[in-house]
Amino acid sequence: MSVAHPLSSTIAYEEDYVAWLEATIQALRDRRYEQVDWANLIEELEDMGRSERRRLQSNTIANLLDDNFYPA
Repeated sequence: MSVAHPLSSTIAYEEDYVAWLEATIQALRDRRYEQVDWANLIEELEDMGRSERRRLQSNTIANLLDDNFYPA
């Protein structure tokens, strides 16, 4: 019986991010969950959430400053 290796053993997240991302997306689409590099995928999703939160906070602050210093 063959055992499927996770993507991390075939495409290194640290070595080729784009290839890793494409392989991860395809594995998820194909429902080959045993081949997903879950640790790095979770880390990426957490990073995306933090980045989006920072972007929204920056935009909110910028809008508040604009409203206070440059009223319409």
